Amino acid sequence: MSRVTRSAATSYALSLAAMEEASRVGLRQADLEHLFLALSISEEPAGQVLRAEGVTLRAAREAIAEHHTEHLRALGVDHEPPAPGPIVFHQTGGYEWSERAQRVITLANKHGSGDAGAVLRELLAEPSGLAAELLARLGTSAAAVTERLEVAERIPTFGSRRAQAGPGAERPGVAAEREVTSPGASPARNQLMRTGTAFVPAPVAELWELLIAAERMPEWDVIVGEVELPAELRGLHPKLGDAWAATARSEAPDGKPMRVRPERRSLLVELTQLDEHSRIEWRMSFPDEPSANTRVIALSLAPAAGGTQLGITFGWQPPADRPAAGPLRRAQRVLLRPALRFVLWLQVAQLGSGISRVFRSA
Repeated sequence: MSRVTRSAATSYALSLAAMEEASRVGLRQADLEHLFLALSISEEPAGQVLRAEGVTLRAAREAIAEHHTEHLRALGVDHEPPAPGPIVFHQTGGYEWSERAQRVITLANKHGSGDAGAVLRELLAEPSGLAAELLARLGTSAAAVTERLEVAERIPTFGSRRAQAGPGAERPGVAAEREVTSPGASPARNQLMRTGTAFVPAPVAELWELLIAAERMPEWDVIVGEVELPAELRGLHPKLGDAWAATARSEAPDGKPMRVRPERRSLLVELTQLDEHSRIEWRMSFPDEPSANTRVIALSLAPAAGGTQLGITFGWQPPADRPAAGPLRRAQRVLLRPALRFVLWLQVAQLGSGISRVFRSA
C-alpha cells in the first residue's frame, strides 16, 4: 500500500472513530481528546502500543471525563459534565475537525507517513499537552509510549510484505487486496478480495456472541436490514451449513432511503465456516438474481490487549456456471480495478467499524 493510500485509510478510520466519539457527548466538532480516543482503538501499531500501556478505550474515556471535571472546577463550575450517550454520528450530520486536531493530522502527513504512528507522535508533541496529561492520568508517559512505538514499528508482522521484503516495505495493520481462485476455477476466473484488520474493544467471547447470533447481523452489517430465521433456529446458535433469509436495508441510519434494486432485496445467508471463538464465514446470495455475485464475509478472532484483533476478508464470488470472461470484459476489469479495490476496501472498513461500534456505543 502506497504512502498516499495508507494515509487516506488512516485518516478515514481516525476521522470516523473520533467523530463517533464526539457524537456520544453531543458535539459536532471532534477535538484532540476524540482523536486520542480514536487512536486508542486503532488496529495499527500505534493503537496496539497505547493499549499495551493501559490506554484502553474505557480507561481513556474515564481519564478524559476526569480531566473535564477538574477543568470545570478550576473555573468555578462545580457540576459534572453531561453523561455520554450512544453513538449518533450516523443518524446526524454536520461533523468536522477542530482546527488544532486538523493541524495534528496535517503535520502527521507533512513530517511522517500519515499513518496512526505519525498522528500519535504529532498529538504527543501538540502544544496544549493534553495527550501527555491524559497519559499521565493513565499511569504512563509520552516518553514510554514513544519508545514502545519505535520498537513496535521495527517488528514486521508475519506474512506482511515488510516481513518478506525487509525494511521499508508495507507495514501491517491496513487492508490489502489479494487474488483468490475458487476451487477448480481457471486463472481468468480469479476473484479480487480484500483483507484487513480491525480492533474491537471487547473480549473474544463477547465478540463471538455477537457474530454467532444470526438475528444480530443488522447491528453491524450495513447491507442487512432484517433477518428472518426459520423456527428451528430461533433462540439458538446456528450450525455449520445452516441458512436463513434476510432482507436488504432500505433506509440509512439517518432515515434517508437507500436505493436497492428489487431483485437485491432478498438475501439468502449461509454459514459456510465455523471454528468456535476463532473463525466464521457467511455467503450471501440473491435468490431473485441467480446470476449475481455472492457476497462473502470471513472473520477471524484473536485475543489482544484490551479486546480482540479482528481479521476481515470480504469479496464477491461469481456463480459457478458463469461463462469465462472474454478479452473485452477482461480489459474492462483491468480499467475498473482501482474503483473495485476502493469499493472492497470501503466494505472491509465498514464491517470493522460496524462490529467495533456495537461495543463502543454502549
